[in-house]
Amino acid sequence: MSGFLRKAFGGGDALSARDEIKEAIAYFVVLMIYADGSVEDEEIHAARATMSRCGIFSDNTVDEDFKLLQRMEQKMRQDAEGNANKYAQILKKDEWKLTAAAIMTDIMLADGSIDSDEQHLLTHLASKVGIESTEINSIIATIKAMRRAWR
Repeated sequence: MSGFLRKAFGGGDALSARDEIKEAIAYFVVLMIYADGSVEDEEIHAARATMSRCGIFSDNTVDEDFKLLQRMEQKMRQDAEGNANKYAQILKKDEWKLTAAAIMTDIMLADGSIDSDEQHLLTHLASKVGIESTEINSIIATIKAMRRAWR
């Protein structure tokens, strides 16, 4: 629900826990899409596909997902690190950190290779939500195997 609707119909400015999680995952999705400095069609397709598969976005329309990603892109441009810290706390608190890591990994692998910038960002963001490097390596191996099976 947009801000003015929340104010008009109650609920104040506070987002529901579900909407906070959506924003946090979408924010990390945007960071991964931009990780290597270029936005590729495969990354956008992977982002949309994995967001729909994770279940929390299933009640969104494509237009709502697009608008959410646009808002998160604006937040990234305003204060990338500060917002990453804010959203990491949400994911850590609500135990969505592994889902976010899996989505980011799927986006990273969308073009078939792992760029060093993508790997660095994934490791950095994972550490913010409390995921160890061994867990990230396991997630990467799992997503690679799943991608091979999907082909």
